[in-house]
Amino acid sequence: MSSVDLTFRQIQASTSVFQFELVRIFRRAAPGIFVLAVLCGASGQVSPTDSADLMTQAADARMQNDLPKAISLYSEVVERNPTSSDAWWFLGSLRYATGEYGPARDALSHYLELTPKAGPALALRGLCEFETGQYLEASQDIRSGIALGAANDPRNEQILRYHEALALTRAGNYDQALKAYAYFAKNDIHNPELMVAIGLAGLHRPLLPQDVPPEDNDLLSDTGQAAFTFLAGDEGSAAVMPPNSALSTSM
Repeated sequence: MSSVDLTFRQIQASTSVFQFELVRIFRRAAPGIFVLAVLCGASGQVSPTDSADLMTQAADARMQNDLPKAISLYSEVVERNPTSSDAWWFLGSLRYATGEYGPARDALSHYLELTPKAGPALALRGLCEFETGQYLEASQDIRSGIALGAANDPRNEQILRYHEALALTRAGNYDQALKAYAYFAKNDIHNPELMVAIGLAGLHRPLLPQDVPPEDNDLLSDTGQAAFTFLAGDEGSAAVMPPNSALSTSM
């Protein structure tokens, strides 16, 4: 079992069950709840003895959920040995867990310089970019991560595709966002927030669901539901979509 697998299993075991497995979990949970377990080839480079000792101490701190200490130790490792891929990986994932999205993104970028085809690292960097408002970059990294195997688990795929679609909407790429949302329609995955999110793409509004004025919720929800039905393949039932929506022009 790799070190990343072990971290994933331990963090996952301590993470509470969430009501809807799309977006909110990433704002509260440790990074292991994501698809980190599927990351292969995370073994680090051969390091000097002192760096190896620091890695052991950092792993101990991580296992004890002492994230500040683990982050400090991994930071020291990469200062001494910038080619330690394991240290960059854990530094990025732990900084993500503590809400340090910019530093997490940068650490993951270092990791990707050493391991360019690591799909989960690309996807996690995309989630960092989403949080820092780099929506176009986020959508690109998440899409690349999915293509490289970051969405092998259905729950992970839901999380990633939802963030991809949200990022595309915020970046103004509404047609691409609706294509991303088609995954949910075809798999009959829905909840009220998702309907609002789809409605934002359908009505060409570059917002996130939490930024929607309360008075617009009903319109966006109705539009999202109609778009959801259309994307699921029931074009007849979706004919009630507002005429100014993105999908109505293609129906």
